[in-house]
Amino acid sequence: IVTGVDISISAIDECRKRLVDRGLDCDLIVSDLLDLKLDVEKFDVILVHYVLGALLEEERKIGMKKLMDLIKGGGLVIFEDLASGDVRETRGEMIEEGTIRKGNGITQHFFVEDEVRVLFEEFDIISLSVDEWLHGKMKRRRVLGHFKFR
Repeated sequence: IVTGVDISISAIDECRKRLVDRGLDCDLIVSDLLDLKLDVEKFDVILVHYVLGALLEEERKIGMKKLMDLIKGGGLVIFEDLASGDVRETRGEMIEEGTIRKGNGITQHFFVEDEVRVLFEEFDIISLSVDEWLHGKMKRRRVLGHFKFR
């Protein structure tokens, strides 16, 4: 069973449409990580794709506890989010170290590698890297990690 969760109704609707177009099925839920309530067993794999970066520092800690409650022992968490040094880091009001509030009110944190290591301290690191590339003339950076829950 595959379960998809996103805070955006339009993202869930688009996902549902694509699944139907391909004849696939998936449980889809509109929620953020902190308010997520599931009546399911724990998951083998959780993809955390640009989720923790939308949270403030204390919320990220709560979010990590939620992830640990949702993942099976030996389960895999695949993490991706923006990294410090990305050009977008300067496009908003700094509200915490490494965290901005964009003009549209959305919070965005820009991770450093050591910070991710601390967040995932209850996990074995399979891989952790920061990628950098140019998008036109703008520098983009993201942090990618694969973590196995102990």
